[in-house]
Amino acid sequence: MFEKKYYEAQPVYYNGYKTNSKLEARYMVLFDSLGIEYKYEPEVFRCANGILYRPDFELLNVKTNFPPWRRLFCEIKGASDFQSIKIEDQAKILTFAEDYPILVFGNLQS
Repeated sequence: MFEKKYYEAQPVYYNGYKTNSKLEARYMVLFDSLGIEYKYEPEVFRCANGILYRPDFELLNVKTNFPPWRRLFCEIKGASDFQSIKIEDQAKILTFAEDYPILVFGNLQS
C-alpha cells in the first residue's frame, strides 16, 4: 500500500499578514476580491473536550441564518476533499464544529 505525502506549507506575506501557506494567502486575495472581511487566525479556542484549536479565519460580514452573535469561521486545507486531510486535523475540525460553525475550504485551482 502507498503512503500519502503531505507537503510543508510555505509562509507568505499578504496585506500585512504572515500566512502559514500560499493557499491561505490565495484565500485572502479571494476574500478581498469578494468584499469579505476577515480576521486571520483570530484566537485560540478551547473546545468542550479540552482540545485547543485556532481556525485560519473568522469571516466577519458573511450573511448566514445564524443568530447575529454567532461567529463564522473558516479552515483552509490543501486537500481536495475532507477525507484527504490528516486524520488528526479532521478530528480537531470536527471537535471545533461541535461548538462553532466552520467552513472547510480546499485547494484553489489556478
